[in-house]
Amino acid sequence: MLLIADAAKGKLFSARLHYPVDVVEITGKLNHPIGVAYTKEVIYVSDLTEKAIFFLDLKGNSVYDPDRMTIKQLQKALKDQGLWENKDRTLKKADLQQKLQKWIKDNQVSTESSGNVIGSGQKAKKLEIMDHEIDAPAGLCTIGADKLIVSDLKSGNISMLTLTSNGLTVTASTIQIVYTCIPLIYNMVLKDNYVYFASSDLAKGGIFSIERNGEKLAENVTKLVSNGSDLKQAFGIAVYHDGLVLTDIQDKKIKLYLVCIGVIP
Repeated sequence: MLLIADAAKGKLFSARLHYPVDVVEITGKLNHPIGVAYTKEVIYVSDLTEKAIFFLDLKGNSVYDPDRMTIKQLQKALKDQGLWENKDRTLKKADLQQKLQKWIKDNQVSTESSGNVIGSGQKAKKLEIMDHEIDAPAGLCTIGADKLIVSDLKSGNISMLTLTSNGLTVTASTIQIVYTCIPLIYNMVLKDNYVYFASSDLAKGGIFSIERNGEKLAENVTKLVSNGSDLKQAFGIAVYHDGLVLTDIQDKKIKLYLVCIGVIP
């Protein structure tokens, strides 16, 4: 599945890469979506205007949606919340939905006040970062099922967050901040044991990598390519076989980067 953030229209799409290409609108009414990441059936999207990260749970595993959940999912959710009783084995799906819906209603007070449902179609909710603020979240990528890497467009800081779900919402807390001092980091991607990111800053930007060091990121950043040479102005970055695909917004081209060769215009 390919995820597409349309900053101009404020929409998020998914596409299946077969012929003909099947494009589906996941949610609308975002203001300026820019970065997208996906893990554990949850999509995370950064919005520059809102200065926030939003999430959409596609299957109801992290944020319960009884109307979309299977019987097995409903049973697991009730067990996870300590609501399961032996007699529940005989309950029909509608009864399981009703029981879980009651628990959601009884425990929803703390999350309703945030007023962060913004989407049409699927509901997008704001990801609450508990222990610090990211002024301009942009680039996103995930590590495993419970870690999110976020770039701050203004400061150049890269934060590693751990994600926690309680069935009602998803929250994040900070594990680490890497102070890169590199502005305009719009996009990031995970490949092998490295996080690669693209900066559009003409003076300081280009393509960079940070090595993963166990559960954290290394503090030192390696510059692979500078803006202004074979790569005029980096913006997008994605994994492609053994290399990286780059978008050059000044040259208006898609380019390939290979470690052993460099940028192939």
